[in-house]
Amino acid sequence: MRRWKSIAGIIALILASSARAYASPELGHAIELYTAQRYAESQRVLERVIAQCPQNATAHYYLGQIYLRLAEYDKAVKHCKKAVQLQADRAENHFCLGRSYGEKARHGPTWQQAVLAPKIRKALEKTVSLNPNHVQARLGLTHFYMRAPALLGGNLDKAYTQARLLVQLAPSKGRVLLEKIQIKLGMIPTTN
Repeated sequence: MRRWKSIAGIIALILASSARAYASPELGHAIELYTAQRYAESQRVLERVIAQCPQNATAHYYLGQIYLRLAEYDKAVKHCKKAVQLQADRAENHFCLGRSYGEKARHGPTWQQAVLAPKIRKALEKTVSLNPNHVQARLGLTHFYMRAPALLGGNLDKAYTQARLLVQLAPSKGRVLLEKIQIKLGMIPTTN
């Protein structure tokens, strides 16, 4: 019995020390700087955190967010992808990755949009599977289904389903999208 207690104690110490590495005061400071919109300072601190602990999903997530704001989409994708790899059960990591792919596609050549479209869809779908109440992901997914060609995953029926769910989460935004989709589907006649 005593032996099991000592093994449990050792495991608890290992877990506590690894948790401290991930939740360092420096990471907290970087998040405070990010929240205060002091992105350059936050970026420097986050890079130090990642240098000390490359497996810190939270640091990668915030660094990805900063690179999104700086319009450095390749770096945003890199860090958001790493955050997803390290912490795949967190909806925000997938949403950050989907946004990064989306912005990269939006600002890139047409061929790149075709390559990134399935990745955008997959990241947004994963986000809403992890958090069904994630309004921004549902909005993004609805727009994706509305705009993308069928070959790349676009589907007005799926857009309609997403918009109906959005009506419950964000009524005004959901109703506007629902009406647009109903017009496209021929459910509501257009007035000229």
